Amino acid sequence: MYQNRNRLPYPYSYTTEDTYPNGVVVGAVDPSTRNDCNLVILQLTDEVLHNLTSAIQAGADLIYPDQWQTVMDWWAYAAQLANTGRFVNCEGTEILSICDLVADCIRNDLNVQQALNEVIEFPPGNGNFPVPSQLSVTDTLDCVWGASFSTFEIVLDGWNSIKAILEAATEFTDLISPLSERLGWLTPRQLEIAELLFSTGLAAADVYMNLQSTQDDWACALFKCIVKAGRPYTITDECLLSAFATLDPFGVLSEDEAFVDLIYTAAGPSTLKSFWRVRSDDDCNNDWRTVCNLTCGDPVDDIVTWDDPRIIEITANGVPITVTSSSGIVFPSGWSPIVVQFDKPYCGVGFRTVVSRSSTAQRPQFFDHEFGDETGTTQIGIFGPSDYVVNLNNGVSDRLIIEATNPADDVTFGWQLANIANPGINLNEAD
Repeated sequence: MYQNRNRLPYPYSYTTEDTYPNGVVVGAVDPSTRNDCNLVILQLTDEVLHNLTSAIQAGADLIYPDQWQTVMDWWAYAAQLANTGRFVNCEGTEILSICDLVADCIRNDLNVQQALNEVIEFPPGNGNFPVPSQLSVTDTLDCVWGASFSTFEIVLDGWNSIKAILEAATEFTDLISPLSERLGWLTPRQLEIAELLFSTGLAAADVYMNLQSTQDDWACALFKCIVKAGRPYTITDECLLSAFATLDPFGVLSEDEAFVDLIYTAAGPSTLKSFWRVRSDDDCNNDWRTVCNLTCGDPVDDIVTWDDPRIIEITANGVPITVTSSSGIVFPSGWSPIVVQFDKPYCGVGFRTVVSRSSTAQRPQFFDHEFGDETGTTQIGIFGPSDYVVNLNNGVSDRLIIEATNPADDVTFGWQLANIANPGINLNEAD
């Protein structure tokens, strides 16, 4: 491939201002791909890297007598950083990372965000991933609420980016280009909403977007949609759209979703979902009980066996218990508390079962139970099989917690074995 190429004439006497009639002809370069600082990526064999370095070192001082040292320094930096994923900036003053460019691309390119989101939701391969023996510590109503509430920060970031464009414009026509660059192609109705915001509605819309009630309504709509879909709790496009449908600063969006579309696009669905997924224990709280006002709906069929598919996990003192008998569950020593996890939140009506023990085992006489914000204590006999009946008082939760207590100082509990018979759990839908 190197045959029949023209060479520069010798001796060298050319500068950058001269023409090179005998030089290698390079095709025209699209000027739109170049700017004042260009990142050029080359993959070279060690031999070619050595040859190219030698050529630059031999000719730079002849062709660029005033700049050759700087040019040579930049090339030396680049050669030394080979295979590190790093490069030197145009001023030669800072070493940068390609990883930073990738991270910046992910943060700012909606297409890349969408592609990553699709990979996360629908990974390649057959999808046969190992199922953990225990639920994620954040797969709870409190953590779903905390994540949904805090994700509104991204909505406000999207709104503020639109507001900044509107505030920077002196004429309506000034904002069309930057708004389109930020959001993509705009519909005529979206342009009308933008003009309304620009002319008279910006201040009122900004007040509305920063109201606590706006965040509460948005987060509650997202929370309810996610938990009603059931475990494992995850955010979806459908649930995001249900949350954005609550945004209505002008009181007209029951028929017009243009404002919603603007904010939804500015916030970025992929960014919103990624932010929601990275939730931690620090975000979890039970404010949903008062803010979202879940109510009791229609009754559902009673749960009458421990292997009912609506019960997705039972743990005894944090250890998952496998149901091996249709007649009840045998718990090992140190089994309290018992946590019964349901597939989604329900409105609790009542719970009943029979607690028994072996002839050599001991068991407590008092049990505390918790279902949502409803708690209580039940007393049973400590010898023969005893009825365990509690009223759940329309509490809303996705788990029932039963904990043994010992109010009697003269009783020693070495709970070696306890059997809880099949239950009768009365539930309603939680709406």
